[in-house]
Amino acid sequence: MMIRQLLKLIWNQRRQNSWIAFELLLVFVALWAIADLFVVQTTLYLRPLGYQVENCWRLSFDNYTQEATEYESDTLLHKTQGEALTAILDRLRRCDEVEDACVAFFSSPYSSGNTWRSLLPCTADSARFKEQSYHCYYVTPEYFNVFGIRGKGGEALDELSRKHPSDIFVTPELAVDFFGSINAAAGQKVVMSSGGTEVHIAAVTTPIREDDFSRSTAMFYQVMDAAEVEQRSGLFGAAMMEASLRMKTAMTQEQMDAFLIGLGDRLRDGNLYVNGAESWLDKRDSLLAHTWQTLHISLLLVLFILLNVFFGVISVFWLRIEQRRSEIGLRMAMGSTRSKVGFFFTAEGWLLLVTILPLSLIVIANFFVMEIPETYHIPFTWWRLLIGLGLALFVLLSIISLGTWFPASRAMKVQPAEVLRDE
Repeated sequence: MMIRQLLKLIWNQRRQNSWIAFELLLVFVALWAIADLFVVQTTLYLRPLGYQVENCWRLSFDNYTQEATEYESDTLLHKTQGEALTAILDRLRRCDEVEDACVAFFSSPYSSGNTWRSLLPCTADSARFKEQSYHCYYVTPEYFNVFGIRGKGGEALDELSRKHPSDIFVTPELAVDFFGSINAAAGQKVVMSSGGTEVHIAAVTTPIREDDFSRSTAMFYQVMDAAEVEQRSGLFGAAMMEASLRMKTAMTQEQMDAFLIGLGDRLRDGNLYVNGAESWLDKRDSLLAHTWQTLHISLLLVLFILLNVFFGVISVFWLRIEQRRSEIGLRMAMGSTRSKVGFFFTAEGWLLLVTILPLSLIVIANFFVMEIPETYHIPFTWWRLLIGLGLALFVLLSIISLGTWFPASRAMKVQPAEVLRDE
């Protein structure tokens, strides 16, 4: 009964309500766009990274110069840079506080490594596959244990990489691109098109993301043996190799510094020595600092927009209710309670919002046709649309409730007789 009465009232005041409905339409679409971005960023952040950097530390190396008292002449050195690096890491693995240690070549999490290699399945259909480069991670077998990277079934990959040192490990996206299924990739042959080398796929990993706000992509891991670590250390220097530790317990920076100092000469081999360690959590925070700053600024802008929307909506409904004070007085004179009158005006605002929802959906559908929403990181799905619409609807209903209840409660404080006498 009340809904029918409200619909009649909205229709009878359609000229005035059309402007309010148009404002609500613009506000609802804008709120949906903001809510959709919030859904995308939150979903990305909450998805598993595929690795863990807790309790992981990046070691930094340096070489003694000729001016240092510890310097050894090249004629007295019996080890190369790669051998010295391997020896230091072996000593660290034997420490009770250390769980494992690994080496990577511009391939650690959050290191912004940029090594790419062309890869094709051996049975490549030229009509389907085109030569394409994929992100390649060069790592030692211990890398999978240090950063907790597992196979798609949860299996450990460090032992598997030692058994098959020449094989590669691919992410699910690459397996699907090549073979159409994650389960069909293990054991298949692929060819490194740059050199024509054929290699087997040892296993498929869990999805891997480069950082907390990126989607998982097609990439693969290539295991480095001792000879390759030696070669890369000789070419670029051991200090350029990414050596990482996983500690058995959490440590602060002060505790880690004290642990390294306590090892003394065990962190030195020839002229190569460990000169410090940095938590991968700190490196992650440093890498994401700009992203977080951008998100904080965006959040402040959103709050500013919501505040302006609130005052805009409340001013419209305030003026509207003030112009209908005689109606309020008449309703109260006929026996309506304050709560009923307040709910009546709130319900009228809600119903006015509901009437513009179909037109709002048409506008949003056109946005997707024009590819305005972001679909690279999170594809468009019904759950994404419903969550965005639900958040926008909840916010606007709340604003309408406040925007109608405050002026209505103020108008209801006036005695009905005074309102009717003024009219």
